[in-house]
Amino acid sequence: MGTISSSTGLISGIDIASLVTQLMQIEARPLDVLKTRITNTQNQQAAYEDLRARLLAFLPAVTRLSQPAAFTVRSATSSQPSVATATAASNAPLGTYSFLVKSVVSTHQMASLGFTDRDATPVGEGTLTFEAAAGRVDPDTELGTLNGGAGVRRGQIRITDRSGASAMIDLRAAYTVGDVL
Repeated sequence: MGTISSSTGLISGIDIASLVTQLMQIEARPLDVLKTRITNTQNQQAAYEDLRARLLAFLPAVTRLSQPAAFTVRSATSSQPSVATATAASNAPLGTYSFLVKSVVSTHQMASLGFTDRDATPVGEGTLTFEAAAGRVDPDTELGTLNGGAGVRRGQIRITDRSGASAMIDLRAAYTVGDVL
């Protein structure tokens, strides 16, 4: 015996298959809303976990900042460690300091064998010059000893003569009066 299968009602002509599908979709809406809420909650939970991980990674830095010793650390660096090295104590004043190295120093020593007598043995060949100290400074005088030991301010100075001509003199690398001259 054969079976008749139809999605349309034999007598009513209503599309039963479509009606059942639509009723099933309506019944599944609360389930779809619940699935969306679960997905949103899982995404929110993942975001909170990410935030928690970032905060835990940030915690050691914040802990160091809460200690007063973090604000008393001083460091010093030299751009040319082969010429000058730098260190800083914890009480060193804050700032940036620049030094201009004119020449690297080495040790030098001269020794004399002395003289056999005080007034008979000649000193040696050459010229001795004695100059009066009337208002002049020896060219070998260090700039740091001038002005009562306060020294001379480094930088540039402008010198203008009577005719109005001027020149800039750079004192940043000057060490002695001879360097200025």
